[in-house]
Amino acid sequence: MPNSFVSGAKDTYFACKVGQLSRADRYRRNNILSLTPTDLEIFAINGYGPEDVLVLANGNVLTGLQDGRLIEINADFTNVVIRGQTGGRPLGLEHLPDGRIAVCDALKGLLAVDLATGAVDVLADTEGSEAVKFCNNAAVAADGTVYFSTSTQRYQIDDASRDVIEALPTGRLMRRLPDGRVEQLLDGLYFANGVIISPDQEFVLVAETGKARIQRYWLTGTKRGHAEIFVDDLPGLPDNLSLGSDGNVWVALVTPASDMFRKITALPFALRWVVARLPEFLKPKQFERLHVVAFGLDGSQIHDFVMENGPYQFVTGVREQDGVVYLGSLNQPSVAKFTIAGCA
Repeated sequence: MPNSFVSGAKDTYFACKVGQLSRADRYRRNNILSLTPTDLEIFAINGYGPEDVLVLANGNVLTGLQDGRLIEINADFTNVVIRGQTGGRPLGLEHLPDGRIAVCDALKGLLAVDLATGAVDVLADTEGSEAVKFCNNAAVAADGTVYFSTSTQRYQIDDASRDVIEALPTGRLMRRLPDGRVEQLLDGLYFANGVIISPDQEFVLVAETGKARIQRYWLTGTKRGHAEIFVDDLPGLPDNLSLGSDGNVWVALVTPASDMFRKITALPFALRWVVARLPEFLKPKQFERLHVVAFGLDGSQIHDFVMENGPYQFVTGVREQDGVVYLGSLNQPSVAKFTIAGCA
């Protein structure tokens, strides 16, 4: 039976919304206008690193923690129930057609977890003779096909920043078919990350954290099997993607795509290698920012939410459900949410 415990207190802060922008003004950096405050509610979870957030059928929120636990949080942010343990490091979460949850585990591969029993099954931990390394985020098609990213073939999660700084593209977009076969769709991605499938099942989007962009891979039509840029030159490095109940593509921008970052990743590899291994006190200071954006399926920007120097930062997971935006962070001991109803 699941274990239950009541976690920490709730706190309320302010986030800021940038009004709907024209396509020409999509990424006007350092010129944030028309700020509108909305309440940001934070809930401590007696754990660390809720990297992704998934809204369940009952309205509660599921997330995975650094210690391998999967926990279910009441919709009103008052209570937590332990729903499973992967034995690894759970990252991206998605619903499977049979009621189980697809879990991208950075150490164990692509898993399926039954929240009622806690049973864990491996869906994909190898592709041919190769291990599935650094499984990160997934999207599930109507027929049960799971599209998922493997961020890098060079490092595990504790050294993820090295891979982004060194900028050697070894990320992949994969799929696991209902019959169990695992196929590679794209390789040569710069730290492959968030994944979604379009509602009409015509294409898959995959984020490239190291290039501050999102690619579209076509599943049907004359472009089937081909990839193209969906959005480029994002103002931050994209992490998880999700398809909101509003029909928009929500993107967690984990940290700004600063001029310093772009300069570092443009250096010769030998220098990038050195920078990736600098002591923490010599590395550029991490920006204290909460930043999530939403795009229409045509790539037009719909929302841009920013909070500078606030109590919740380094957002890696975002999920919109009925006007509420839920947030997770690899670097926080809490989850957060805010409401956008009437603000779009």
